[in-house]
Amino acid sequence: MKAVALKRQESEIVPSRSYHQATLQTLLDVCKTVVFSIEWSTGSTDSLQIEILAAKLFVIAKRRIGLCGNYDVALITRAVRYLSHVHAILPMDEDMQWLENMLDAVLEIARPVTDINNGEARFFLQDMAQGINHSLSG
Repeated sequence: MKAVALKRQESEIVPSRSYHQATLQTLLDVCKTVVFSIEWSTGSTDSLQIEILAAKLFVIAKRRIGLCGNYDVALITRAVRYLSHVHAILPMDEDMQWLENMLDAVLEIARPVTDINNGEARFFLQDMAQGINHSLSG
């Protein structure tokens, strides 16, 4: 029983193998999910519009692959999925610039490329780390 509980806890903490092995098709599917979530919240379910917007988001996401040497397909897929669950909200609707900016922001948090020397900025990083740790513990 103890081994089963430990195994369950590990699987909740350690992502499955597929979590790390996203493909471009997976990324495209996640982009469609984001756009569908946004469009559904506006009352629109026009499949052609969803395909067009998903293709635009896919291009935005795909451009980030390989940036900074550590943005891979799996990371970007997880970032887009995160946006779908947390930030896919009505006001953004078809605003691809908003999505692009949000994607860049969450990628910077996940894999910082900017050296933070400013004390105030470092304090905010600590605030984010505290919030992330709280989210992961609950």
